[in-house]
Amino acid sequence: MTREATPLDVIEGRARWCVVCGERDEVLASLGDAAVDVTITDPPYNERTHKGGGIKSLVGGEVRRISLGFDAVTDFDFVPRMIAVTRRWCIAFCALEDLGEYQRASAEAWVRAGVWHRTDGAPQFTGDRPAQGAEGVAIMHRRGKRTAWNGGGGRAHWSCGVEREDRQHPSQKPLRLMRELVRLFSDPGEVILDPHAGSGTTGVAALLEGRRVILVERDPTHAATCIERMEATEPGAGSRKAKQMKLLL
Repeated sequence: MTREATPLDVIEGRARWCVVCGERDEVLASLGDAAVDVTITDPPYNERTHKGGGIKSLVGGEVRRISLGFDAVTDFDFVPRMIAVTRRWCIAFCALEDLGEYQRASAEAWVRAGVWHRTDGAPQFTGDRPAQGAEGVAIMHRRGKRTAWNGGGGRAHWSCGVEREDRQHPSQKPLRLMRELVRLFSDPGEVILDPHAGSGTTGVAALLEGRRVILVERDPTHAATCIERMEATEPGAGSRKAKQMKLLL
């Protein structure tokens, strides 16, 4: 791409990707009904999981609280809005205890509860209870549309580590996991939306699998990381950081 790209450019096929630095709800409101083919995203988790906008992590043998840079989710009103702009599948990571909230919020669009088994997840630091070794995957789909995924009779269960090396976001998901989800729930050439882009792993996975993608990230630092990773993923991409960021004021 040689100029600033917008979501409309991606939707109409004039660009393979764009990064929007702005608020999720504003971007969703700007998109039309069923504007994108698939949504794959990792929204903030509940207050218990992301208490005070942070998580506990083992750093250099010490337990430390790491700031996530965003608040925990307190309501799920955004779920119907994500589904409304999505033509087919809407996939969202969540805490296991939040799967019921997604089911209620998505209503008739609810399909299945999936699980990501984190093979190298953090231990329970207090030692007084079992560690949480998995995260939920809410699987939703608009009714009346083609519902077939590309996984046949396979299970909604994924098992892999978190790829701690070269992490650029505290809740960054493994690239191999995101590539598999892209392959399973979308087809080549389709448009994927991630309204909680973080460091842009969904976008990298989408480009590698031959899809177009719209990334939305409210934090300017993380949005810049998204741009850097997308440019590095696209063959022949030069330095176009400023042209790829659309600031929503």
